[in-house]
Parts: sequence; structure tokens; C-alpha cells
Amino acid sequence: MTVIYTYFIIIRIIMSNPDKLKENQCKLTFTIVVLIFLFWALFGGPHKIQKYIEPLNEQTVLGVESAQGEKSILIQSIEKSDDFFTLFKAGKSFLESGKLELAIASLERVVELKPDFRDGHYLLGYTYLKSYEATGDYFVDNPSDIAEKTNLEKAELSLLRARKLDPKSAKILELIDKIKQAKK
Repeated sequence: MTVIYTYFIIIRIIMSNPDKLKENQCKLTFTIVVLIFLFWALFGGPHKIQKYIEPLNEQTVLGVESAQGEKSILIQSIEKSDDFFTLFKAGKSFLESGKLELAIASLERVVELKPDFRDGHYLLGYTYLKSYEATGDYFVDNPSDIAEKTNLEKAELSLLRARKLDPKSAKILELIDKIKQAKK
């Protein structure tokens, strides 16, 4: 706060002498820019300011905690978001808390937004595998539509995409082997 107070004193000194105002115009401009930056930094930058700009009743992926389990609001928020990294973090968080449906929705949006994001495909495949383990769904031979695929098949597809992006990853190969064992 003393830095801000010092800048206010400098501005007052510069403004008090109108004859030297043109000489000090560069200093004044620099001081104002520094003050704006300091206020921006003190109040948390764009992320903290954003929450005051957005309407309070609109749910976003950044505010998933405030929806307290309302899946429809969260899924709508996920579908509207274009920030793949925030969606990835949200998907990870949902997976850790056992909310597999929300994790899948988030991670599907991640790979839709960023198809070359290996970790997105890997985590989506892992989440589908967890969902398969939780629901015990069955394996269907060659379904015609992806919507008809089981979680095990979707897991395999996601992991094969991840393997295509990173063929040497041991953790991807390990999960693919686990799927092959589950198919038997």
C-alpha cells in the first residue's frame, strides 16, 4: 500500500506545477499505467474480476461447486465452455469425487475442443473404464453407432487415440491390456 501512496504523491507533485506538466507528461503516463497494473494485480487479475462481471445466476464450469450436484446445470455449463484446460481440471475433479457422468461429459468436451490432447483422451478412456467397472456393462460386437457402444468400447477407442498421440506411454498400454483382459 505504501507503493500506491507514493505514486499518488508523485502524481500530486507533477500536477501541482503546470509549467512542467508537458515535461513530466511521460512520467505521469508511466505512473498511471503502473497504478492501473497495481490495482489489477491487487484485486486478483482477470479471474477475480470476472466473477463480478458475470451475472450471479449463470452457472459456469469455474463455479461448479455452487451448483451443488445439479447435473443439468453443470452439463449445460460444460457444453457451453470453450476452455479445454478448465474442463480438463473439472473432469479430473469429478472423477476424483466419483461423479463419473459429469467427468465423462467434461472430458468428452475436452477432446472435442482439443483432439490432439493426449491426456484428455487418456483420462476419458480411464473414466469410461471406471464407469464400466462400476456398472458392469457388457461388450457388444461391432455396433453400428458410437452411441450404442458400451463404456468398455468407448474406453478402448479413447485409449487407442491417446496411444496414437503417444505410442510409447506405458500407462496407456497398461490400460489397453486391461481392456483386452476384460473383453475375454
